[in-house]
Amino acid sequence: PVRRSPRGHQCALPENNEPGDEVVVDFSTFEPTEIIPVNKPIKYGQVRSVIRSGFDGDISKGHILSSIDNRDASLSSASNPTFSLGYLGGFDTYFIDVTENHLGVSGINVLYRKLGNLPTSINLPTNSFQLIDASMSNFKYSFTNEYTYKEGYFQNETSANLGIIWWLLAPHGTNMVAPRVPDEVLSEYPELSAKLELSFIHFFKEMDGYSYKQKIEDKFSYNLRAQYETLTYSYQLNN
Repeated sequence: PVRRSPRGHQCALPENNEPGDEVVVDFSTFEPTEIIPVNKPIKYGQVRSVIRSGFDGDISKGHILSSIDNRDASLSSASNPTFSLGYLGGFDTYFIDVTENHLGVSGINVLYRKLGNLPTSINLPTNSFQLIDASMSNFKYSFTNEYTYKEGYFQNETSANLGIIWWLLAPHGTNMVAPRVPDEVLSEYPELSAKLELSFIHFFKEMDGYSYKQKIEDKFSYNLRAQYETLTYSYQLNN
């Protein structure tokens, strides 16, 4: 269901109001919001203003300007597809978040996120992903689109109380390789030798020049980016 309309209106209120003042608003002076077109129907989209003073990475510190939420696959939006998001001008910083497909759907889901100024339009690219071998030891795939770096999530639940997880990162053109576990550790924890399978993988296309090297440096320094523009191709196995 639509939580908020992607289109709205704004108007200028009288200035220097005091508590108790009567404010009269003339609806005929309302101006339509600005519209950001999207090249495909989307299942989720949100535009926020962001308060920059003392910014700590929490994009919820601001105002929701428009929001679309049709991510529940049981609720079909095919008869009323959404191709745009609206926003009110005048804010210094915005955050926009767009998702093409339903949550939990197997296959590729394309996401677009931007913190900073707003784009004039959003293009969610077509893509083709083929999983050849899901095992971490011999992981193989085919993916058609350009990207900056990738993150793979491999796991194996050896029992009801124990799960082994490897989260691997690698730049474009480089294989994701798990570090070798020393024999001394394996002898103490043999479950670490369990065969791990891919659960999901993300391909990140940083559209502002942000590099894999910067990503690693920021992870270790806990640095939060003040602005970014990222396309994410997220592939999830239907386990």
